[in-house]
Amino acid sequence: MHTKTYKASFILDTHNYNQPTETIIERLKTVITSIQGEILNVLDMGDKALSRVTKQKFTSGRYVQIDIKGPGSIPQVLKEKLRLDKTINRILIETI
Repeated sequence: MHTKTYKASFILDTHNYNQPTETIIERLKTVITSIQGEILNVLDMGDKALSRVTKQKFTSGRYVQIDIKGPGSIPQVLKEKLRLDKTINRILIETI
C-alpha cells in the first residue's frame, strides 16, 4: 500500500455547540483512524476571524490542523464522511 502525508485543516463552527471543542477534535481523530489514517500531529490554533464571511452570523471559527499519514483515498473519504457534520464548516486537505 502506497502511503502519503497530508495536512488537513478544519474550520469548526462551535456557535451552537455546548460541549468542549476537544470533543469535536477527538471525533475527527476517530474518523481519521477508522479510514486507516495515522495521526502524526494535532494543532488547535484557536478562534480566528474569517477572511471571507459566507454567513452573517458566522464571522469566526475554531481552526484545527491535523497531519495525517495514510492511503491516497484519505482526502476523498474524509470529506465524504464529514460532509453532513454541522460542526465542521470548512475542510482543506493538502499533500505535504
